[in-house]
Amino acid sequence: MDKVILVACPYLTDCGRSIGIESDIHRHFLDTFTASEVEIVEPEWTVSPETNSITLNTRSLRHLIAANPEAIVFIDGNIPPNAPGTTYPEDLITILRERIGKNIVLLPDLQHTEPDMYDLWLHCSNFIITFQKIGAEWANENYNTTAFRYYNCIPVPSRRCDDFDEFMRRPIDMGYAGSSKNFRESFIGMMLAENRENRIISKVSSHTRSGSNLKTTREYMRFLSECRFVFATRANLHEIYPPTDVSPLPRQAPGRFAGRVAEALAVGAIPLYWEPPRKSGKLSKRRASLAFGSRFRALKRIAFRGWGRSDAWPFDDDPGMHSGIVVVLDPWEALQALSMPKERLAAIFQEGSALFERLAQPRRFVEWLEFELSKDNERHIDFSAEKSHGDDRQDETNH
Repeated sequence: MDKVILVACPYLTDCGRSIGIESDIHRHFLDTFTASEVEIVEPEWTVSPETNSITLNTRSLRHLIAANPEAIVFIDGNIPPNAPGTTYPEDLITILRERIGKNIVLLPDLQHTEPDMYDLWLHCSNFIITFQKIGAEWANENYNTTAFRYYNCIPVPSRRCDDFDEFMRRPIDMGYAGSSKNFRESFIGMMLAENRENRIISKVSSHTRSGSNLKTTREYMRFLSECRFVFATRANLHEIYPPTDVSPLPRQAPGRFAGRVAEALAVGAIPLYWEPPRKSGKLSKRRASLAFGSRFRALKRIAFRGWGRSDAWPFDDDPGMHSGIVVVLDPWEALQALSMPKERLAAIFQEGSALFERLAQPRRFVEWLEFELSKDNERHIDFSAEKSHGDDRQDETNH
């Protein structure tokens, strides 16, 4: 794999409009391929000065594909190409279907609620990468394919400094920069309310990054590198996948993978990870309602106390080493972790370096990607043939 055409919007968007924050997905994969000595070319993006809408310039993409027929097209597929106000014009699908070269789609958030989008990507790609193991199994069963490939972690180039004394001099005890989802806000809010030792806890919302000094991914990663601990959860509490012809019962899975654990490891911070039990009964729902919605702190205390899973793990597979990450049951245990003895902290800090190499190292992702591509080398799919052959590609996918 010598060259990649990276199709990923460089900015976060809201209904097709740039919100002035660099896309971390775009930056991480741009830096991942560059660090692995893979040549990167990118199509142009058109920005409207009146509305701030940003759109892929498909003429530019056609030119790049024609000039680089052997290149891999790597697409951030989290943006549907057929939605109102999307950054991807509808003819993107046609362009991808017509080319003979290989197309790879990244779908980190694999939710069963968006089947139309998955069907579009499935029929213009060689395979689809997702960070959800059960989600990939469900999608392969649901679409009768093998095109959904699971990888356990977003690759993040290392910005680690493995000097423990420097780690101890970091000014922030625990940091968080991300979405303002209620379960995260409630957990951090309880930590702040119970912070008797006045630990330095810094929280930045994704929606306010554009008004801060964290507009770029590098600035955001620099903020994480100033933290000894970084608060991390899944992207949601749990995911439920509906029945398929192969599996007649719904499957409850851990929430969608969130890249903050990998980002924390990449800067030498210790992920402080919390995950509540995956239960759907009335008592569990009532507990969640109190923890995340009650106006009375006493009730929130009762609901949160000891609620987390001691066996929680932020990745969907087991790397054989449950170290380098601190798993906590509740906000009080999280606060205790911030006061951890120095000797124990040093051990976890060193273990985090090994875990990063095992999971988030960009070189490992590129090697895996090359292996997946090698499995498909004998396939030579002319996507333009689909116009007349309907579902013939299904047989080729299962080859």
